[in-house]
Amino acid sequence: MNLLVFGASGGVGNRLVQQAHSAGHSLRAVYRSTKHTPPHPDVPQVTLSDFSDVASLSRLISGMDAVVSCLGPKRENPQNPWSKPTTPLDFMERFSAALIQAMTADGMPKRLIVISAAGVGSSEPVMHPLLRFVFQHSNVGLSYKDLAAMEANIQRSELDWCIVRPVTLTTGPLTGLERPCDRYKLTSSISRADVAHFILSWIGQPNGTPRQAPMICSK
Repeated sequence: MNLLVFGASGGVGNRLVQQAHSAGHSLRAVYRSTKHTPPHPDVPQVTLSDFSDVASLSRLISGMDAVVSCLGPKRENPQNPWSKPTTPLDFMERFSAALIQAMTADGMPKRLIVISAAGVGSSEPVMHPLLRFVFQHSNVGLSYKDLAAMEANIQRSELDWCIVRPVTLTTGPLTGLERPCDRYKLTSSISRADVAHFILSWIGQPNGTPRQAPMICSK
């Protein structure tokens, strides 16, 4: 399968490229910056400066079978919820709108899977109250608003989409224990490698299960 991966230098994107390459997929990796270590030397790499440019996105996705977005809002210190955002507050909203426009054109791939976050959209009510309080009263809340706008764009589209909402991310190894979950507890977590594995498993289904937004965890 020909896969285009946005955000290939990030924690999930890097692991996704490595796993997909090992599984025999043909890949094209897209980055926001040239300051990164390529996840695999045999994977073609593209640096894109404007993720809301429909013409550029159209050129990148042409000929692909599926599109994966591992992009997300960034902060100066990802471990600090009050850390200053380093991406525009509508980055994901604008990117998703442009990507949908490009993908809905004739001859373009229709299968899209994106990473959002547990606690966004319909998963917000099942968060632990402490997590909800911190996220709502810190700069994480700004990121969540942008992710919610992205989700709304995708859910209104006619694409075969899947929105993945991982709980707290870790740098742990691939366990293969990733699964949909119905509660976001203080102790809930999932490794970035397991998120990548979930994405590849969904893409690998012949018919897929489009238009789902699972919250996923490993424990």
